[in-house]
Amino acid sequence: MSLASPQSVTYGGSAKSLPSIGGDLTVGEYQTADGTLKLSVSDTYKGRTRRVARLDFKKITASTFNPSTNVEVKWSCYLVLDVPANNVDSAEQIDSIKALASWLAASSYAVVTQIVGGEK
Repeated sequence: MSLASPQSVTYGGSAKSLPSIGGDLTVGEYQTADGTLKLSVSDTYKGRTRRVARLDFKKITASTFNPSTNVEVKWSCYLVLDVPANNVDSAEQIDSIKALASWLAASSYAVVTQIVGGEK
């Protein structure tokens, strides 16, 4: 079973539509028409169950070393759920993701600002 297409992600204050661009039994991929934002959702099963939701970003910007030249820059942000096979039920997995998401979102994402600033 796959996620609905398109998926919607809010980035930079605006919703982005990401229609499905393919996948298989282990991964689903969604991407904006201009290719600047890609969402992938994947599962692996190698002794443990690993589920990954990942956003990949890219943009064209002035080069740091030669501002008269444009370069493509890329970065990603992802959530990994890594559990032992058959030992953690779905409700516990969902609660784990909710706990992390709530912690990150608390106080208008203040802890995210701290993490991006290099705080541990």
